[in-house]
Amino acid sequence: MSKEIEDYVRERNAVMLENNLQSFIKWAASHGVTYYSPQIADLSRRKIITACVGLPQALRDEAKQWLEARGYKSWD
Repeated sequence: MSKEIEDYVRERNAVMLENNLQSFIKWAASHGVTYYSPQIADLSRRKIITACVGLPQALRDEAKQWLEARGYKSWD
């Protein structure tokens, strides 16, 4: 894996481990991604968490349960 990808994955995982919406919004904006509302950002954050196999399974499961309880699909 290239150094740039490794750095990105490490940074992304660190932000996801914070499990903090405002940190995620700031991180996404630093990569040129903005969201229409905090609710859409939170939905995206949780979907990303479900797809990140390097994150703890408990965090991924929690995100998946949150999504499914609201009628959304996860990315795992």
